[in-house]
Amino acid sequence: MLDVPHYIHDGGLDTSDKSVVVDWYYKKLSPEGRSVLHYCKFCNGVVLYASENDPALAERGFYDHGKYPFVFDALFMEEDSPAGFGYIDVMKECQTAIDKMNHAMDENVLLSSRQRYVLSDTAGVNEEELTDLSRDIIHVVGRLNDDSFRPLQTAGLQGNSLSYRNSRIEELKEISGNRDMTQGGTAGGVTAASAIAALQEAGSKLSRDMLKSAYRAFAKECYLIIELMRQFYDEERILRITGKSGERVRPLFGPGAPRPACKSRGRRGAGQS
Repeated sequence: MLDVPHYIHDGGLDTSDKSVVVDWYYKKLSPEGRSVLHYCKFCNGVVLYASENDPALAERGFYDHGKYPFVFDALFMEEDSPAGFGYIDVMKECQTAIDKMNHAMDENVLLSSRQRYVLSDTAGVNEEELTDLSRDIIHVVGRLNDDSFRPLQTAGLQGNSLSYRNSRIEELKEISGNRDMTQGGTAGGVTAASAIAALQEAGSKLSRDMLKSAYRAFAKECYLIIELMRQFYDEERILRITGKSGERVRPLFGPGAPRPACKSRGRRGAGQS
């Protein structure tokens, strides 16, 4: 049994009567020593389908290419992990620290804007009148002094706290590559067009690295698609027979197909009519 987290949906979707359906791909060795891929679908411990139980696929495997039908687009490879990790994993710790500091600073601002008091039981101050901001007069029994009644002021934010938060934000920009250069901004004193273009080109280096890994994953996906077409695609080719009997048959599309005729118009020379 699999225990999955329950998410709060916007539409109030009830998932109490839902079950988890798992698609499981795994590899096994055939009697000949060849690695074959098998597929199993199960729900609540009940097997709905298994390629090992299918006589046509028990020894052949679910796919002839013997590879998993998905490709991990891993930006940074990690040991013993096929998925690796990406920029979200790199930036997560820094972004979490910034969020905690923002939450603490917001609470500090709210507490600083709220007036609180330290009140002794012997002060003789009417608490209802003291907390009612619409009252101009507050009744007191006896004599007030600093020992029995004084305001409690929350300490404000220090300058080093704000500087540390700004440094963490700059660190996040450096890690994520979200610099001002990548968004068209320039540093002070940079006015030449070539210098601005060079800075923007250098700022997009991280984006190019991510695109390289995406291209590698796309090439693997194309290979899997071709292998699946080789196994399952049985569409007949459409040929066009031209010429007389005995001549070579040329296909309508692909290699050997006739090139479309095109007309070229020459330039008239001087003095031509």
